[in-house]
Amino acid sequence: MSSDGSDATAIESVETECAAPAVYYDLSGRRVENPEKGIYIVNGRKVFIK
Repeated sequence: MSSDGSDATAIESVETECAAPAVYYDLSGRRVENPEKGIYIVNGRKVFIK
């Protein structure tokens, strides 16, 4: 029991939705289907792929 007299509960599991596959854009703003080496934008952040 907690200090206010109610029973405390715990989180048993967290359900999340499947994350959609990342969408890659080049620095010109064009969508890239198969990114290779270079700099791309994913979710508003720059990503470097070696």
